[in-house]
Amino acid sequence: MSEQILTENGQATLLTPDEVAEILRVKPARVLEAARDGRLRAVKWGKFVRFRRQDVSMFIEQHSEVRR
Repeated sequence: MSEQILTENGQATLLTPDEVAEILRVKPARVLEAARDGRLRAVKWGKFVRFRRQDVSMFIEQHSEVRR
């Protein structure tokens, strides 16, 4: 497995719901709700839910408003 898949700039590319909530400044329950609804892609393994950094970035881009 490629090291690049596992790390990005020396940090793990998978984020916990708490970490994503901190980035988005929302409660972790909102992050998990977005994952359940399919609005935010998640990696699920048993009861664990993790998020790829690039998916969180894409989510932010898709939900950014451009005001003119």
